[in-house]
Amino acid sequence: MAIDPTAGFIFFTKWGNNPAALERCLLDGSNRTKLVTHKIVYPNGVTLDLANKHVYWVDTYMDFIERVNYNGQNRWSIKKQSTDMTLIQSLHGITIFENVIYVTSWKNHTVIALDKFTTEARVLVANSSVPVSIHVFHRQRQPEVSHPCRERNGECQHLCIPLWKKNVATAQCLCAPGYRLKGRTQCVLVKFSSFLVYAREQPTMIKGIPMKKQSTIQDAIVPIANIEWPVNLDIGVKDQVIFFAHKDRKTHTFTIESQKIDGTQRKIIMENITSCNGIAYDWMGGNLFYTDSTFNLISVVKVADLPIAKTLIIDGIVHPDAIVVDPQRGMMYWTTWVVNGYIGSIQSAWMDGTHREVLVQSNLHWPTGLTIDYRGKKLYWCDPIMPLIERVDLDGKNRQLLYNGMAEHFYPHSMAFNGEMIFWTDNVQGNIRSLVLNGGDVQDSGEPLLFEKSLLGSMKIFDNSSQTGTNACTDNKNCPGVCLMTPQGSVCKCGDGFSLNASGTTCIPRENYVPPTDCSPGFFRCRYPQHLCIEERFLCDGDNDCADGSDEAVGIDGPCSAKEHCNVTAGYFQCDGNRCIHNSTVCDGIAHCIDASDEDTKLCPSIKCTDSQFQCKKSLRCIPNIWYCDQHADCGPGDTSDEPEDCAECVEYECHNKVCVSYEMLCDGFDNCGDNSDEKGCMKECQLGEIYCMPKGCLNESLICDGISDNKTIRPEVTCGRDELKCLNGIECYAKHLRCDSVYDCLDKSDELNCTTINRRPSFNETVKCEDPDRYCHRDNTCIRVEQLCNGAVDCSDGSDEGFRCSEKLCDYENECSHFCHNAPEGIVCSCPPHMFLSSNGHRCTMEHACEHWGTCSQICVQKDKKYMCQCHEGFMLQFDKFSCRSTNKDSPYVIFSNRQEIRGVDLKTLAVKNFYSALRNTIALDFYYGNDSVQIYWTDVIDDKIYRASLVGDSLTNVEAVVQSGLSTAEGLAVDWIGMNLYWVDSNLDQIEVSKVNGRFRRTLVAGDMESPRAIALDPRDGLLFWTDWDEVSPR
Repeated sequence: MAIDPTAGFIFFTKWGNNPAALERCLLDGSNRTKLVTHKIVYPNGVTLDLANKHVYWVDTYMDFIERVNYNGQNRWSIKKQSTDMTLIQSLHGITIFENVIYVTSWKNHTVIALDKFTTEARVLVANSSVPVSIHVFHRQRQPEVSHPCRERNGECQHLCIPLWKKNVATAQCLCAPGYRLKGRTQCVLVKFSSFLVYAREQPTMIKGIPMKKQSTIQDAIVPIANIEWPVNLDIGVKDQVIFFAHKDRKTHTFTIESQKIDGTQRKIIMENITSCNGIAYDWMGGNLFYTDSTFNLISVVKVADLPIAKTLIIDGIVHPDAIVVDPQRGMMYWTTWVVNGYIGSIQSAWMDGTHREVLVQSNLHWPTGLTIDYRGKKLYWCDPIMPLIERVDLDGKNRQLLYNGMAEHFYPHSMAFNGEMIFWTDNVQGNIRSLVLNGGDVQDSGEPLLFEKSLLGSMKIFDNSSQTGTNACTDNKNCPGVCLMTPQGSVCKCGDGFSLNASGTTCIPRENYVPPTDCSPGFFRCRYPQHLCIEERFLCDGDNDCADGSDEAVGIDGPCSAKEHCNVTAGYFQCDGNRCIHNSTVCDGIAHCIDASDEDTKLCPSIKCTDSQFQCKKSLRCIPNIWYCDQHADCGPGDTSDEPEDCAECVEYECHNKVCVSYEMLCDGFDNCGDNSDEKGCMKECQLGEIYCMPKGCLNESLICDGISDNKTIRPEVTCGRDELKCLNGIECYAKHLRCDSVYDCLDKSDELNCTTINRRPSFNETVKCEDPDRYCHRDNTCIRVEQLCNGAVDCSDGSDEGFRCSEKLCDYENECSHFCHNAPEGIVCSCPPHMFLSSNGHRCTMEHACEHWGTCSQICVQKDKKYMCQCHEGFMLQFDKFSCRSTNKDSPYVIFSNRQEIRGVDLKTLAVKNFYSALRNTIALDFYYGNDSVQIYWTDVIDDKIYRASLVGDSLTNVEAVVQSGLSTAEGLAVDWIGMNLYWVDSNLDQIEVSKVNGRFRRTLVAGDMESPRAIALDPRDGLLFWTDWDEVSPR
């Protein structure tokens, strides 16, 4: 925008949802006129040539510089020279002085000067980041003129607006919002007997408007500003005040304040409230009630010079929201929302927090906007999710639906009631609408009362005839705390941390008082969100368990100062620089530190495993007992002690690849072993002098009962690498530098035999912070720079920085790294500039940390500076590849599948294929239920058009029964809800999703319509989510 007070005009541009235009109006906002509406797209900057009375503007889309006169006539565009085409692009700001036009270019990051006559352009300022607004600062840009507004503000009490009538200067007085003009110059407060008070988000403020539609916007109060969203409010008619709670985005806490409707006497009532979802004012007792959805409580504060706060309800309440009080009857009412599996409800209690009762708890999602009809004895509320407006008697009876906004796409977010009309805000369109109550009929009043184009929040009706009457708490001066009214009389309550003395005259401090919002002993409260309490053992473990990372903060206010936590006496161990982990995780066989210093062999000479764990011989790692002899080496590189040669032999048939299968799978025409050894020699007949033995086949009769097992296979000795030595037992290898280091690395201790000198390992050092791509030496924990790798000098005492592939100098001819390449013993090491991160593939640098990419870790990725660390969910353990997570459950995993006529399973431990059930007709989909006592398999048959289930006992299915026997067309997808014990399936012919209990009862259609050919289905009842695919020919999804 630009203004010319010497002519009394405002010029402004607009574009967006409405057609773009250049417009003009008088300085008081009247006489709005469109000057340019044709061939104008994105008019950004606008400026005025005051001397010639021209309006200039730039169009960012068209890269035009144009002008018209003050009446919108004589349109002119500056002609760009061919040499300036690339220079004049993405223009944003414009100004003019004398014969030169100055513009800013976003694309070229320049300020450009153009001669408005010759159109020659030159760069005035280059490399100016993103230049936006621009002005010429000079006396002639604001010329002196004579006007009444320059003398004593034109006698106006508030604003003096320069106007010109027939070239004669006149002063127009205007008043601030909440005031009206009396006479020509005086401003007095607007006074309405009743009006609406509401909060809006952008810009955040509390405003008041008349309850009848006005031709022009008229404020009923002085707006309350300097607040932040979200805002909740209530009114105090007697003192002509508005109470409001708003959030401080810096501290993430709420403050409750009050201010008179004339804009004076703003006061802070209470600060540092974790959350405030709704407030209600008790005008008889002078108390303010509020709900807190963070700590799930309802509190009251006495509005006085020294406020007294009391927590009334804290147990058994989840996400309380809107609240109202009835001080005459001594009752309060509030709503709760659907959250984390809890249902929405409307509840009541006495105003002292006792005698709680649930009034409504069905078909509610986010009930809010709660308001009370004191005469009609009814509660009104709205629900933006449903989206409905309803009411009910104060005892929870006679629930009535008043309005459903679904058809018109209206979503009531807040509401107010004044006896004849219901006012409500639309959460999507940002306007205030109303409903007229005429007995039992409800009519929409039609046009909205107000268009705000902003999210509207809490809303109340300020009626000077309301909030009348008194009760026993009105003038009670005997209560030293908070006087609360109940249906049986008044109750005196002391504030939190205090209790009433025997005489009831004084509130005395309580000993060993723990505030209801404090954490229990042994827990730490996060700074944000404040309701989160974490166990102290999770402090300073390198993982941000608090959203703001306050559990890992260092310094004076942080819990992780080395003085307090990172020492033995405090029970913590320091690694990875200033990271602290609890001593309980040190020497547990799992590296919790990135530098693995918590599992150093010198520090951990005697790791003890639990009875349910097996201790590896070399790595000393503790693994679940069920991993022992499971044909999968879990102890780590060079350590196969969990898979010794004397593992229990196969009790049935052992395949050539050591897979164990049952005898019944021999010669059945299927490769159950994986190497087809169970199908070899099946048709061979034994020769004379031979006998057929299961499972080996034909054996010479002389081998029978000779005391030698002919099934036993001799395993070859282990083959060691070029930098390893073999132990004398022939089954173990150890690194060359571990020879004669006074530590036994072989089970037979042969690595320490015949030693003439002892090469002692360096002692454990205090952890040194080592930033990637620098690294720690393998054994002595010394940090070396990446430049020290493969430099021909041994910088690590164990020589781990040299040798291997250093001589190949791969960086000289390989270009795998996106930025920097370093030769290393293992080949190459890539690194990135300081502002970038190395991706999980170790080669490419990106602007995002590896943890932000899918697939970096198999389950949980924990960011540690530029590095990362993989972790596993409960029930899983991290493997030695530092990526994979393996289940610690003892049960064998199976892959179950159908080939239409059979249901089969593959044991993922033995790779044995088992036939669970056969003689099926056309099985398409299947799923399972894994119970504590039994396992059940469910499947669909599209020829029978039924859904079956059976119990898996051993390697076969028994007790087969049809749970859904009719009404199916083509059930091609099936899923079992193992929490709710429900069965879901998709029917691709009927185009619908159905659900029943797992026994087929209570069947109903769940989703129908807007699907062409649903096929597969999957669900996660832990999150309450259902997924399916659709083979729609036009839009498969």
